[in-house]
Amino acid sequence: MGEEESDCKPRENCGIFGIYSERPNVSERIYDGMTKLAHRGHESYGIVTFSEPERRLILNRKMGHVFSGFTHGDFEQLDGHFGGGHIRYSTRGTSDILHAQPFWFQSEKFGEFALMHNGTIRNAEELRKNYGMKKFVSTSDTEVAGKLICLGKDLTDGIKLASKEMLGSYSFLAVNKDGLYAVRDPWGIKPLCIGNIDGDVAISSESCAFDTNKNLVRDVDMGEIYHFGRDGEWSALGVCTANKMN
Repeated sequence: MGEEESDCKPRENCGIFGIYSERPNVSERIYDGMTKLAHRGHESYGIVTFSEPERRLILNRKMGHVFSGFTHGDFEQLDGHFGGGHIRYSTRGTSDILHAQPFWFQSEKFGEFALMHNGTIRNAEELRKNYGMKKFVSTSDTEVAGKLICLGKDLTDGIKLASKEMLGSYSFLAVNKDGLYAVRDPWGIKPLCIGNIDGDVAISSESCAFDTNKNLVRDVDMGEIYHFGRDGEWSALGVCTANKMN
């Protein structure tokens, strides 16, 4: 994402949507949620799911407006009963497939995960230099966040580490073999909420993707890491506002 431009163009700065279900093949439902967030980004879109048969994450990213659409073959490839989607409005990085999300990462300590981001990490370049980060494929601050997360002992620890280092406004959705991790910045500037769709847990930038506000459970709290997955539902504090101000 990156630093905001100073012109007066309307922008919503990306959309995030995810579902955890006991039913298979959630990719079409993720795509449906993304189309309800279409006003948030017109540049590129993508979906990631965790494939049970292959025991790995499957990603498919495309350029263009989300209504350009996935094919039946795309949805068949994106099997799995949980995952997430992202639509992009860029504020940093060129308009090309390298900057489309979700981003995929491989940690030496805890394996693969995918990351979707709405927001601006103001100190991304400083973090890149301080941590000696190399071999970037993009100029996106999302990639900086992902590389910070890779330094944790597990995904949750990595998110906490990154949250303590990052300055700015952000919400994230991370996906790994264990489920969904929704993260919101310590001031709650960027929106992210939890819903229930047909009995399944959903994460979205806006409640409009839940079909009706009756399906809205609550907002992700400021500085919260909310998880739903194989080990059930839990929340942890990523970093509190007081810590960020010291």
